[in-house]
Amino acid sequence: MSENHNKSPKLGKLLTSHRQPGANFDLYDSNEPYPTVFVDGYAQTLIGPAVSKVSFFVTEQVIDDGGGASSGSTLQGVEERVVNLRMVIPTRALAEFCIQTLNSIKQGEASISSMADQNKAFLKLIP
Repeated sequence: MSENHNKSPKLGKLLTSHRQPGANFDLYDSNEPYPTVFVDGYAQTLIGPAVSKVSFFVTEQVIDDGGGASSGSTLQGVEERVVNLRMVIPTRALAEFCIQTLNSIKQGEASISSMADQNKAFLKLIP
């Protein structure tokens, strides 16, 4: 069988080939443009038996809530968050994504910690 057995025009560069029980696939980068969306965090999750929906947000601005130290409030302001992406994904795939993400973070713990230390050191340099 040829290396590129699916001649779909959407197939681009082969990113990875996976061959093991339960995960037998080739992953290609699309030749067609697809969106890259920045998010600040997630807003809501709706977990269903078949599919789940995850909503992500960006922070537009932080407004002063009028409180502050004089009123005894510990709030610094109110973030205005706007949902900018809603992802619908099979629940099993979402669970696998979460597990793999946590495993990747754990594996990269030393470099993540090192980067955080570097950022702290940099912030101390700011007058």
